[in-house]
Amino acid sequence: MAIGQLFVYGSLMKDFFNYNKYLDGKVLKIEDAYIVGSLYHIENKGFPGYIPSGHDPVYGQIITISDYDAVLKAVDHMEGYKGVYSFTNMYNRKPIEVRSLDDQQAYTLQVYVYNMEAECNRDDQRIYIEHGSWRRYMKEV
Repeated sequence: MAIGQLFVYGSLMKDFFNYNKYLDGKVLKIEDAYIVGSLYHIENKGFPGYIPSGHDPVYGQIITISDYDAVLKAVDHMEGYKGVYSFTNMYNRKPIEVRSLDDQQAYTLQVYVYNMEAECNRDDQRIYIEHGSWRRYMKEV
């Protein structure tokens, strides 16, 4: 059973609904971290979308998980990721530089990037989250 890491910034973070569904019981470690880009709340869908353009810190967590391959397969399905070259992906999974908030150490981890070009996302109502924290945004609304 492989161990791996993933950066999450939305509903897969601890204390959110998809953490309980996909990660609970498989998490070995959680570390606060950030990536750089822009974060949006997708109002009509109820979850966030990260895009790598922009210069904002986008806050989330590095999740170290057991049974990495099985978890990644399940999360790929949840995120609407069908493969590297699929134009219908709701999110694309890409390696992105992630920085730990504790020690500023850099990691290159898989991150789900919102696919603004996908047909399934074209009519989305995106609300820009200037402070870069979906957890904070959800507490404020």
